[in-house]
Amino acid sequence: PKQRVLQHINQLQPVFEQHEDVIAVVQAGFIGAWGEWHSSTNDLTSSSAKQVIRDALLDAVPDTRMVQVRYPSDIEEWLPTPIDQTAAYGSTPDARTAHHNDCFLANEHDAGTYRPGSIDDHKAYLESASEFLVVGGETCSLDYSSNLDRRSCPVATEELERYHWTYLNEGWHEPTMQIWQNQGCWDEIIRRLGYRYRVDSAQLPRQVLAGANLTGELSIANDGYATLFNPRPVYIVLDGPSRIDIRLDTDPRRWTAGEVTKVSLAEAVPATMKAGTYTVGLWLPDASDSLRDRPDYAVQLAGGGVWNADTGYNTLGEVSVLPAETCTSGVGSRFGDVGFDSLFCGDVEWLATQGITKGCNPPANDLFCPDQSVSRGQMAAFLHRALGNTATSTNPPTFSDIGASVFRTDIEWLGATGITKGCNPPANDLFCPNQPVTRAQMAAFLHRALS
Repeated sequence: PKQRVLQHINQLQPVFEQHEDVIAVVQAGFIGAWGEWHSSTNDLTSSSAKQVIRDALLDAVPDTRMVQVRYPSDIEEWLPTPIDQTAAYGSTPDARTAHHNDCFLANEHDAGTYRPGSIDDHKAYLESASEFLVVGGETCSLDYSSNLDRRSCPVATEELERYHWTYLNEGWHEPTMQIWQNQGCWDEIIRRLGYRYRVDSAQLPRQVLAGANLTGELSIANDGYATLFNPRPVYIVLDGPSRIDIRLDTDPRRWTAGEVTKVSLAEAVPATMKAGTYTVGLWLPDASDSLRDRPDYAVQLAGGGVWNADTGYNTLGEVSVLPAETCTSGVGSRFGDVGFDSLFCGDVEWLATQGITKGCNPPANDLFCPDQSVSRGQMAAFLHRALGNTATSTNPPTFSDIGASVFRTDIEWLGATGITKGCNPPANDLFCPNQPVTRAQMAAFLHRALS
């Protein structure tokens, strides 16, 4: 009876709360044969009864965890429009009601998983919603011999990918698993269930100044069918003479399956950090305090040679941390190509400290390129950062050759202040952003800027 079910759920609430750290997801159960929400002898398959039981489970289960129900049609009834990225991963019922299919590939409608007559509609809904809701389950023996084509590798891998499957009961149904082994897709399925993150590229500086920002960019590919679905923090680790863990502003649940996600780095390194060589690691520990420091609960990235089983982080490379005091004996600037013995070390370091230069090789920006000439576009950026945003010209020029320049905003500012007039008088409708600046031109720019 419904009241007995609700009583049992209430009794389980403290158990759910106590063991939140090791619960991945909760299947709803409680209704009908095998707890699969059909064949109830207590009339619990009515729409109203299902919603009461689902709501009770969502109240009892910690709001960091999802609850899976058996039929997509029930989810559609509660939320007619599939959940999207703006509402995903919150604590609302819509963001926490997921799906398990316990007769995967049984027949055309997976033994009633998809309501006959609306199969395509249910599948389209699930395809969209499952990007943000965990999907898993098992195959079954129903109609086995008459639906061997539907259980084939091409169909299985297409649907596992389409509906973003995370887990599959390996123990049932064995003959279906044997088909996948015989046809050669079993290894692919095992590899791609759930998330499969790997570092596609990592652009990191060779050295960084204590007290400055560690800048760079990570490209994270996800070759899996799905993503992580429970909360999980992401850290950049600097591990050497000391260790710091810098939390990144990224959510790995949004590292979309089949895509490459860019993660930008601009993380402050403490000024008190000891100088030396540090291993740079990407660390995705468990979100719970009880499991945070256990390496076996951290995310291991795909690809060889990156996983450190002792620490639980994935090695990206090395960086040298320089003391906060630079351009002293034996210590150069923050840029790898400007040593302490450079005549201009102090000047270059001052430019960087003031934010006037960021480097010459973004996004790593660990080089200054001191022997290269300065282009007119770069000069515009230097002056803009140095002098601020004040514009005085009432009739700023318009240049037709700066649309694709990364310095377009700086050049427009330079024109608005009257510091530049153009590069092709008397028309002056060009700026020539890629041409080098001559000493005579620089004299004119500085005269106009500072007078």
